[in-house]
Parts: sequence; structure tokens; C-alpha cells
Amino acid sequence: MQFKPKMVLDVRKAFDSGIGTYIRNLIPFLKKEFTLELIGAKNELEAFDCKILETDSKAYSLSDFYLPSILSGTTDIFWTPHFNYPLLPPKTKLKVSTVYDLYHKANWDLLSLKQKLTYTVFLENVSRQADVIFTISDFTKEEIARFYPRMLAKTHVIHLGVDFDVFKPKQTGLAPEVKARYSLPDKYILFVGNLKPNKNIIALLKAYKLWIEEKGPTEIKIVITGKKDGFRIGDNEAVDYINSNGLENNVSFTGFVEEIHLPVLYQNAWLFVFPSLYEGFGLPPLEAMACGCPVTCSKSASISEICQDKTFYFDGHKPEELKDLFIKFNSNQDLLDQNASIAVDWVKRYNWELTAEKHINILHDELKRK
Repeated sequence: MQFKPKMVLDVRKAFDSGIGTYIRNLIPFLKKEFTLELIGAKNELEAFDCKILETDSKAYSLSDFYLPSILSGTTDIFWTPHFNYPLLPPKTKLKVSTVYDLYHKANWDLLSLKQKLTYTVFLENVSRQADVIFTISDFTKEEIARFYPRMLAKTHVIHLGVDFDVFKPKQTGLAPEVKARYSLPDKYILFVGNLKPNKNIIALLKAYKLWIEEKGPTEIKIVITGKKDGFRIGDNEAVDYINSNGLENNVSFTGFVEEIHLPVLYQNAWLFVFPSLYEGFGLPPLEAMACGCPVTCSKSASISEICQDKTFYFDGHKPEELKDLFIKFNSNQDLLDQNASIAVDWVKRYNWELTAEKHINILHDELKRK
């Protein structure tokens, strides 16, 4: 029987968006190559069929300083798939972390004193302790070079993947039920994202308002995933803009969207808009492409690296550019359809099996050097 190195993986964020997608998609492949043990809540992790090092402690709590190291015991690989690496060094041959972006360093003036202290402590600790740092784009590697040059020599870029069992072109089945549940209009622009200012939804709303001011009312609406009340907490400017510009009947919030329903929202959208100003990767445009949905994105940060020439770009700081695209698309549906038909095949290069294989090869190579 072939020896499998032991890996302890901190998966307390396995069911978050973003980081959770990364963790959940890598675990099935890591299990085949390593004796995998998971740190987290037992009731959440039993489905992964791995040994669980149980804790109810949440990520980014004071226990991050020591608890993961105590739970892990002695291991070959200790991996924290974020920058909250424990300050108490784990007993391991190989220390691994994942840094997705450095948004907080790039937007330092927006942080509270507490946030600045937290990120400084953890990122400095990662830069000192980690033997291997994974990141998800060349853009983020450039940010690492800018803010933490000591990390650069041990940083490896591996792009993320798309789950093509979930995100695929329109099929019969769920659509009528999902459209009814979320009160989807017949024709809509879709926005999927969290509530951080960098997601820049205000640019989408301003572009839409400019469009109807120039061309008159349109049957095409905007659908935003999530709750309006929750959205207000994250971005007062966006909700206030909707209300003060008479867009209440043009913009709808879905409320919480079940994971299995998100592909249907993509599949039935006239257009997916991704106006973000800062991304470490940018998975939603790829998910939309995989569902056969036309995509337009800002050309900021990592987005052009990831989407290449398979989307339509605009300057996220200039809503008038997005407005011009709306007008162009509305008069040329064939342009959207042709782009979507090309992108749905092109996007298959982003698959989780390849992503996992690259991680695993690097880990095996680095272990051999220890």
C-alpha cells in the first residue's frame, strides 16, 4: 500500500462563498493523495468522510493564534487556506497558506484601526512562517510583490476552476419553479456578488439610469442576488440610489438564493454584469459563461487576465461606457449570442481537476525538499 503523507486542512470557512468554493472543490482530490484531516465543526464536515479535528471556534477569532496548531498534532502538511495562519507554529514539515487577494492592503485607508491591526499581524505571520503560498492569479502575485516581497519566492499561481456539473447551459427542469420563487422578470441583467464597495454595483445602477434616460423605458430589468436589507448594510449608496432615482420597479432583490438555483439565474439572464474594481480572481463571470450567459466586465485587477477576450469590457469608473454597451447589445442580440456560444466552450479550461492536480504536484515536490 502506497504511503500517503498526512495533511491537516483548516476548513472552518468551507461553507463561505469564495473561500468555501475553493475548499469544497479541492477536498475530494486531496483525499486521494493525502491522509486528510479537517479542522472544523463535526456536524458540518461529516459528508467529506475524513477524520475531523473538531472545534466550534470560528476563523479570525483569538483562538486562531494557537488552536489549529494544538488540534493538528504532528503532521506532514499543515494548510490554512487563508491568511489566518496560527501564530503558534504547528508541528509539521510543510507550512502552507493561500492568499486570494490583498484588497485590504490596497485599500488600507478604508479600514478601521482594529482591521489594520488584524491584517498586519496575520499577513506578517504568513510571510514569515509559510513555506508555500498559493495564490489564484498573476494579478495577486503582483500585489504580493508590491506589499510583501519576501513572500514572492514561495508563491505559486494556480487559477481556480468551475464546477461544470453545476454550472452548465440551460436545461429543462427547474427554470419555471426558480423563476417563480425569485420573481424573475422575463428579461433581466444579473448581478451576483457580495456587498463590499469594490464590487461597484453603483456603476451598474448609474449605467442603467443613463440608458433609460437616453433611450426611454425598457422591458429589461436588473436582478440582484441577496436581500435588500442585508444589502443596505453593505452598500447604502446603492440602495439610496435606487430609491432616489425612481428605480424601485426596475431593480429587484432575490433574497437568499439556494446554491442549486444560482445556475438557473445565470441561464435565464439577458446579460451578466461584473463591474468589480478589485478581484483576486473573479469566478462569477466564468460561472455565467459556463451557463451560456453573455458577460460584460470591468477591466480592473485580475478580470482581464481571467476572462481574456471572451467578454465585453468597460471601465468600472465610467458608467457611461457600460451604458453604451447596453445600447449596443439591445440593438444586436446576435452579438451577445455569438459571444456566449464561444465562451461556453472556452471556459472549460478552468476545471477543478486541473486546479487540484497543480496544487498536489507542488505539495509533493516541496515535501521532497524537506
